[in-house]
Amino acid sequence: MSTLVVDISNEVHTVAARAVKYGGWSDIYTGIWDRPERKTKVALKVYRNRSALDPKSPRRVQREISVWKRLSHPNVQEMCGLYYGLGPLPALVSPWSDEGDINDYLAKRTSDPNRGSCGLGALGTPAPQPPLHGMSTRVSVQEGVLGA
Repeated sequence: MSTLVVDISNEVHTVAARAVKYGGWSDIYTGIWDRPERKTKVALKVYRNRSALDPKSPRRVQREISVWKRLSHPNVQEMCGLYYGLGPLPALVSPWSDEGDINDYLAKRTSDPNRGSCGLGALGTPAPQPPLHGMSTRVSVQEGVLGA
């Protein structure tokens, strides 16, 4: 597993004009990652401008990148790279999941007794720092896992 984070701004196109999801510090946009071997629908996590005004934000973003790149679990989306151009901070790019984030996934499976274990084990993956607060609530769920 590589911990290198690549700038894929030149390969991401057709970025949506409006966010499709809204979080506390960031919004999720969709786009197309156009590589020679295939095109992939992706999610772009864009930090809001108010986040950029906080002098601690660049460190927080770097920490999130560092932790996310080290997570390795079949039910957690990988980070594909960074996208520049939707704000003062880089957007984090991952494959789009029609299942949504972990909250969407769990909400659809309220009767499943194993619903809380769909990737949270990845948060126990050794990392230089503990995962960020909120990462477990906005992890994208891989399509087709756990009988989905």
